[in-house]
Amino acid sequence: MDRDEGGQEPLSATAEAVLAAVRRSVDVVQEFIETSARQVAVIRSFETELGAARNHIATLEGETQRLRGELTAKHRSEEIEEIIEEQNVLAHMFVCSDRLASARSPREAVEIAIEVLHNLTGVHRYAVWVRAHQGAPLRLVAPAEARFRDIEPSGELVDRAMATRGPARAGRGDAVPVAIPLLLDAEAVGAIEIRELVPQVGASLGRLQRDLLGFLSDRLAPAMCRAGLHQTQSPEDVWSGLATSLPEIEERS
Repeated sequence: MDRDEGGQEPLSATAEAVLAAVRRSVDVVQEFIETSARQVAVIRSFETELGAARNHIATLEGETQRLRGELTAKHRSEEIEEIIEEQNVLAHMFVCSDRLASARSPREAVEIAIEVLHNLTGVHRYAVWVRAHQGAPLRLVAPAEARFRDIEPSGELVDRAMATRGPARAGRGDAVPVAIPLLLDAEAVGAIEIRELVPQVGASLGRLQRDLLGFLSDRLAPAMCRAGLHQTQSPEDVWSGLATSLPEIEERS
């Protein structure tokens, strides 16, 4: 067998193949180790960045919580009060609408309005005026109890409310006395003159009082008309007349 320059016998082809395979395996392992090391470095870098991001998030959450606390302290109480007031107004509006719709006579509608004035609006001394038509004198129809009745001798507030079809006030803002017109088809047919509120309410109208008085301004006169119609005619007769008066589009065969 021939020897190489080093004096060693040359390897067989099989041995050379095995050695080459081992070398390739070593190279692959080395490359894998190097790749793993790079991946570990990248992962460590990610972990560092993730830790920094977590710290930043924690800082932001703390700042958010602090701001939320400040906003809550400043605005939450007012917002809650506004929401409660809004719900109270809607609930009272529903009650008033339902009660007026149930009236079976004009007097009953007026009595329901008086209950609203006393129990929901907090009115203590007042007067309810109506007139039959334009130019007719005003008639005092409520309250029946003298201890609740109070009127302005000159009648200036009531006259101004009916002329302008809007609230007429003696002073600035929402302080009483005030007169609220009663409207029917946008025409003033009467007025509610409020002279004094109960002590619990104070001397000025709040949102609930304003909204309820506006409701009575728009709804009391129509409710009286509907109740008067119910008093003079049965619902069946009224409906029969209405159904007949509607223009017919098409006959049903």
